[in-house]
Amino acid sequence: MKRTIPQNKRLHFLLAKLGIDKYTCSDMVFNFTGGRTTSSAELTINECNTLIKKLEAALYKDIKKQNRQIADLRQKARRTVFKLMYDCGFLDSSMNNTEKVNIINAFIKQRTRFKGILDSLSYEELGAVINQLQAIRHTYNEQLEKQAIYN
Repeated sequence: MKRTIPQNKRLHFLLAKLGIDKYTCSDMVFNFTGGRTTSSAELTINECNTLIKKLEAALYKDIKKQNRQIADLRQKARRTVFKLMYDCGFLDSSMNNTEKVNIINAFIKQRTRFKGILDSLSYEELGAVINQLQAIRHTYNEQLEKQAIYN
């Protein structure tokens, strides 16, 4: 018995999500059916279920990989925020971690358009905070240079 309409919808949804074009799909079906057909319309219910499960596993693996990459990028961005806060004189080594995080969170709430805390910001939001801190660091460094000249 051939695949069902809900299977067809799920199959093509997964193919689209994974970026698999119709030619690659035809090759996949051909290999999957042992050369019986190149058309997904000719898949049996069991073949379609098995193929859907394999595609779902691939999609899940792809999503997990993307989430890991985003988490890594966010962690690097948070470290950059810490470094810039040190560079600008907002943090110093005598503070404990809780104090540092509280100062950073207060900065984010008071001096940025974001009202969350450091750990809740997206990668894009962290990028905007970093840009703002880089501008502050530039101004801070210019002030230090002027003070050095006049002293």
